[in-house]
Amino acid sequence: MLVTLGILGQLSRWGDVFLDGKVFFLDPDCYSRMTRAAMILHGEGPSLRFHTFENAPLGVTPHTTAPLDLLIAGASRLTGSLDTAGAWISPVFGMVFLVGAAIWSWRRKFGGAALTMLALSPVVAHGFSIGRPDHQGLLMLLVGVGLVSEWALWNGSRRAGWISALAWAMALWVSLYEPLVMLVLCLALRGIVLQRNILENAVRPALVFGALCCAFLTFDGLRLPPTNPDVRAYFGSWAATIGELRSAGWTGIVAWAGWLAPVAPALLAWQGFREKSRRVLALAALLGLLLALTFWSARWGYFLVIGYALALPVVLARFRSAWLAWPTLVVSLWPVASAWDRDLFPEGESRQRRQEMRAENVLLRSLTEPIRQLPPGPILAPWWVSPALAYWSGRAFVAGSSHQSLPGIVFTARFYTESSPERAQTLLAERGVAGVVGDDPNRLLETSGTLLSLPPSRTNAAMAVRLTRHNPPPFLKPVATNAFFSLWKVEK
Repeated sequence: MLVTLGILGQLSRWGDVFLDGKVFFLDPDCYSRMTRAAMILHGEGPSLRFHTFENAPLGVTPHTTAPLDLLIAGASRLTGSLDTAGAWISPVFGMVFLVGAAIWSWRRKFGGAALTMLALSPVVAHGFSIGRPDHQGLLMLLVGVGLVSEWALWNGSRRAGWISALAWAMALWVSLYEPLVMLVLCLALRGIVLQRNILENAVRPALVFGALCCAFLTFDGLRLPPTNPDVRAYFGSWAATIGELRSAGWTGIVAWAGWLAPVAPALLAWQGFREKSRRVLALAALLGLLLALTFWSARWGYFLVIGYALALPVVLARFRSAWLAWPTLVVSLWPVASAWDRDLFPEGESRQRRQEMRAENVLLRSLTEPIRQLPPGPILAPWWVSPALAYWSGRAFVAGSSHQSLPGIVFTARFYTESSPERAQTLLAERGVAGVVGDDPNRLLETSGTLLSLPPSRTNAAMAVRLTRHNPPPFLKPVATNAFFSLWKVEK
């Protein structure tokens, strides 16, 4: 039942993904991923160390690595459709994750509590959501295996080292950020728990781990491009507009894990000191650090819930009886239930915004064919729609959704806020832009102003406003328009 509920949660965005007989992905990064998978199918892989569909014509050296690209491209051979493969890849990871969690929790005291947390957490469902071909789903699966094997090692398992080596090596191939931080934490805590026994049965798994990392590095290369000045100057302003890079706050944490999660590290620490158990103290430290990281940046919420689920059986086992433990857990999940209620049954502005988002996606896609007909050259569009248009049209765009595309994002922000036609034309000529996409001027000016640290402005001379009011400068000619967007050809 819990596995089924978890899968239904992963499919809860069905209506946002399958619209008008087509597939729409949930995040801009997902479209960038799908463009990479399409490039592999067209013979440009298997490792894409540089691409120009974003930050065109300069291109980027992405941090994105090959595993998920190859999995989506391979899955498309089975489904017969790249869109279908992309829509379902994360729920497939999620199903494997939940079934594995069910097997791990079976006949384990309070193992059902861990499975309950993983099945009902909104952030876990989001990580494995349909229509979200993002590397977070694969990372959650691999990190989950790594944390379970780490806990087994702390409890004296001799075979878990092999599983740990494989899981962490694969996770590092997918991303060198969260898995690397968590691996360093786990190794430090392993040393505290095992002390002199840390090297027992660990040499061979360590050699396998090192060999795998070398193989992955050889295949994909080390993605450490020189930092662009625009990235250094504008990363903070850009990050402030990205939800998962902002603090989750206590409200977000309890909405994903419940009221018991913030106090769980203290309960574990108290128990560890009472029992003089190094492994319980290490678990408390790991969970406390994940809480701190999630409070700092919401993208750590996925891993916080996995770590919390792993710790729940230990936390609940110290209650006097199951009759007290289970009601405590159920009551603590009230914020989680409230979060699901808001997501499944949106009201007021939330409901209106979701309906508008669906309509926007359909109308945005209607620009695909007119964009294809434009002369050669990159297209300038708001950064949050550029990846989708790039995937649908096959054209290169000035902006993108990754921080490596910040030079292009800053470039588009300067154009949309520019009030001088001469300077705007010079900007377009600088990158050889062939077409410009217009969007809601309020959104364009607010986002661009935040990025460029400009004071709030709604001047009618700004390019964002002139495109919407169909009062463009002479060098822009209308191509297509609808209720939300407009497309303009740049006259050379």
